[in-house]
Amino acid sequence: MSLDAFYTAFGKEPRLKTGHLCLYQVLYYLIDLGTPSKEMTITRNQLMRLTKISSVATYHKYINDLVHVGFIQYSPSYHPGQKTKITLLF
Repeated sequence: MSLDAFYTAFGKEPRLKTGHLCLYQVLYYLIDLGTPSKEMTITRNQLMRLTKISSVATYHKYINDLVHVGFIQYSPSYHPGQKTKITLLF
């Protein structure tokens, strides 16, 4: 996984803004720290706190945009005791 390639692709995508970049960077950082794979589980609240996104609607917009452009795969958990699964595809 190359951040150089990610930045090149990010720069070519007009829909993505700095909030998207922040969210992806936090995901990349957390995955790089904890797992050899590109997959992680985390709660929405944890991600919102780490990225300083205060609105659930904004969080979902950023996540959906990153899914739509093919940077992540997002498998939400609708159970309050289980975490969401996120996979970096880029």
